Amino acid sequence: MNLFNMLTSLKDSRTKTKIYRCCDCRNKYQNISILYKHILTEHKNNIPEGQPVEQYYFNRRRGIVEGPLCVICKKNRTKWNPKICKYYRFCSDECKKKAVELFRENYKKKYGKDHSIDDPEYQEKLQKGRRISGTYKFLKGGEITYGSSYESHFLEYCDRVLGIGYKDIERCPFIFYYMYSEDGSEEKMKQHFYMPDFYIPVYNLIIEIKDGGDNPNKHPKIQSVDKTKEKLKDKAIIESQSHNYIKVVNKDYEDFNHLLEILKSEEFNENSERKFIIHIPETEYQMTTLNFINQINKANI
Repeated sequence: MNLFNMLTSLKDSRTKTKIYRCCDCRNKYQNISILYKHILTEHKNNIPEGQPVEQYYFNRRRGIVEGPLCVICKKNRTKWNPKICKYYRFCSDECKKKAVELFRENYKKKYGKDHSIDDPEYQEKLQKGRRISGTYKFLKGGEITYGSSYESHFLEYCDRVLGIGYKDIERCPFIFYYMYSEDGSEEKMKQHFYMPDFYIPVYNLIIEIKDGGDNPNKHPKIQSVDKTKEKLKDKAIIESQSHNYIKVVNKDYEDFNHLLEILKSEEFNENSERKFIIHIPETEYQMTTLNFINQINKANI
């Protein structure tokens, strides 16, 4: 069972012309907006009263008439998100909170938890107190804290360009643990934790924001220590087998935009095994990550 679909290069998939087919008459279009206009003009009578054309097309394409069951309680149907054009994963804030609690409980059973100065909650408070941290206020209300100018720029991009508002994105609530020692010795191995930057629940997508890319930091410590930790952090998320994940580097949102399109159009099937998309930009440590994923796939986990 292949749990991961690794997007090592999104360039090839972007070059392919995407075709949108009308579910009523099978006409083909290369633009989703044109298809929506066609449906409203030619098949308006087929759309249930009060239902947006985007939801109608989503349901028709997947052969469903209502939203999927909440992934937590599995009792209530989830509502339609008109901005994301996809159904929510949770039926209520209670189930959303329960999802975070369940993940942390299961994860801590395996990795344990540090306390005092190493406690994630304490570290989060320290992070908010950094000079470069601040609070981004969304155009339509709500605010989210950020830890760097790159994170602030990302939130502004989501808000002003993509229309992803306060209720659709949040600070990542999940914590991941990994073992690390500076000299690589087993004796000095110590448990560290990692809190990714942001999370979009409707896509089950974790986003990590990094500087660098075509403007890398050449400091020896950064190259030797931080790059090693980067591998371990990526591995921790991949190993959890629980979330889609993308690393956005140097304010380059091209791959992020394309990934959202893939997740938005992903076929919904309650009986199918969930595949997680992991995208890490090409770096000097990407092959290590690729090899790790291949090992997971071969093991049929």
